[in-house]
Amino acid sequence: MANEVTKIGKKLDKVVADMKKLAPKYVKATGDKKQEILEKLKKLTSERDDLKNQLSSAVNDLEKSVKLQIESFVNSTLDEIRFPQTDFTRSQLVPRMEGMVDRQTYKRFTDSLDDLLDDWYMEGFEKDDVLAFMKVIIPSS
Repeated sequence: MANEVTKIGKKLDKVVADMKKLAPKYVKATGDKKQEILEKLKKLTSERDDLKNQLSSAVNDLEKSVKLQIESFVNSTLDEIRFPQTDFTRSQLVPRMEGMVDRQTYKRFTDSLDDLLDDWYMEGFEKDDVLAFMKVIIPSS
């Protein structure tokens, strides 16, 4: 979309430059030549106005796209803050682990982790205690 804005801007710059070149010629011209230059200027003026409208529309579309991206980022960040991930099998570790180990090893690890968590819960540890412990033993970076 930014490329579209750039393309339209370059076309607009060219049209305006062409108009600036013709203006002094129009002033000096007489008769049919003056009329011919006037027609060219009218055509260029129309092109310039169309390009301005296109540029305005493209910029508005770009702004909407950026606003949507920002809103999406803010909402997902707020969701992470409001609803912190407490299920280690679905945490942010998952995508990183899937890329580092094969699928079978990953499955064995998550199953073992589920078993370990179940054992701790059976021993009377609360979920918050387990999470606090995990946060201490697993580095955040």
